[in-house]
Amino acid sequence: MSRSFRTEPKRRIAARNANRNEDGRVVLPRIVERLPRIGDVHPISKSKLAQMLSRLPVELYYGLRLIELRSRQNPVGSPFGEYSLSDKTIRLYSLPLTIHLPSISARQRRLMEVCEATIEKRADGFTISWPDAFSMGFWFYHDVFLHELGHHHRFQYPSKTGRPRRISEEESIAHNYCYWATVGRLSPKKYAHRK
Repeated sequence: MSRSFRTEPKRRIAARNANRNEDGRVVLPRIVERLPRIGDVHPISKSKLAQMLSRLPVELYYGLRLIELRSRQNPVGSPFGEYSLSDKTIRLYSLPLTIHLPSISARQRRLMEVCEATIEKRADGFTISWPDAFSMGFWFYHDVFLHELGHHHRFQYPSKTGRPRRISEEESIAHNYCYWATVGRLSPKKYAHRK
């Protein structure tokens, strides 16, 4: 079978086409940090996000133009973040250190507990409090950012991932990226750690 774009692995496509600096390192997407809403914080700073992104395989963020840390305009979680296919942009919204969610999964609860969150069960859901933005950042990175990165990765390689599906299916696939990206399932090589 002859080699074609359709059969070539995503990691090779990304490695060949990604922009590189003078040292030959892949250039990360531009990250813009705007002021958070009054009383809110950005769970992940621009510098920390760049550091964490650089440890992921290039195939995950290849083609992503911008990551924007923005002020929240809507109620908490409506949304936490979003991916714009037309702009190839991920927008992450600021949050207060205490949030209310109608439900949390077992996976989310484990993540929150690992990062020192206090979880209180209420009649209408859960109230979650973090001691600081750094603690909240661990949960936010794994549960929100990687989810949005999953949307980007899915749409970056349409000939390999298929046409868009129903919204519920797309959300489920993106949710799986939160797990896959952290265990290296999307790349046959272990994640390189920059020194």
